Amino acid sequence: MFVGDCLLYSVYVLLCEDESYYTGHTEDVEERFRLHQLGFGGRYTRLHRPVEVLLVEEFATRGEAVRREREIKRLGRDGRRKLIRERFSGVEWVFFDLGSTLTDEGVFERFMFREVFKFLVECGVQVTRRRFKRLVRDAVAAEKYRGVSGTGIYGSSHRNLLMAVVAGLPNGEQLIPQVLYHYSARVKSFYIKKQRLKKGVKLVLRSLKKKYNLGLVANQPREARELLCRLGLDRYFKLVVISDEVGMGKPNPEIFEVALKLAGCPPEKAVMVGDRLDNDVAPAKKLGIKTICIKFGLVAGQKPSCELEKADCSVRRLTSLLELL
Repeated sequence: MFVGDCLLYSVYVLLCEDESYYTGHTEDVEERFRLHQLGFGGRYTRLHRPVEVLLVEEFATRGEAVRREREIKRLGRDGRRKLIRERFSGVEWVFFDLGSTLTDEGVFERFMFREVFKFLVECGVQVTRRRFKRLVRDAVAAEKYRGVSGTGIYGSSHRNLLMAVVAGLPNGEQLIPQVLYHYSARVKSFYIKKQRLKKGVKLVLRSLKKKYNLGLVANQPREARELLCRLGLDRYFKLVVISDEVGMGKPNPEIFEVALKLAGCPPEKAVMVGDRLDNDVAPAKKLGIKTICIKFGLVAGQKPSCELEKADCSVRRLTSLLELL
């Protein structure tokens, strides 16, 4: 990894599918992890396929990285597990985001894009389904879902995406007001109804509740409380802070301050788990809250744009939280 003009060497610990650990060093953790998953990263990971990167430590020279790799390997499995969890020692509260963290928004998003495409065709716009899908992929890749309002209005990321997609069409800028009106009038109301519970959520929450106080901090409409009840999640949370109820939303750090005050918890004893680097990680880190990023859904490929957007740990599976906390 390059920081400025300096090449950093990383020591990493992988979780494998049989719950064993693998330790190595590299110049590019993401690329090395990809090779491990393809079976090209070494004999051990060909036989024990990795599923998660649980720990990364960076060093200025390869020699330092190699020495640290050897130290970690000598710790054995229990020692490595203790090392992995040290970053989150002293945590008393675990705060979660909701959409694309505990629930899968994919059903709604597919519905949203399908309805917008139909609306554009009905308006006489000459666009094929393939072209529209490509515009969606390009907008997601360019991270056009990022928002900066922090006003408590949920769904801003979907509006931002739709504006970027439509802007890519001929005379698209002129169509944006119509598309946003259609989204607000005919699509947005289905957001709560179409959310689905992600696999392993209740297992994770049940396990974590034995050791921590659990809270929810989410950019959501008031109806999200009904969703929590419908999905059977309300029983796990001591505290629920919803943007539309408090009148402010992420990435405004004040919504996290509200949660910390209600919990009676200092920031250094809390961890935030969410899928957005801009909405979940950066404002939480700004206050001194530890952070874990869940790489899932449309924002799974999001890259840090500044130091505050670098999570303490990033995982692909919710169940991997049980290895960290």
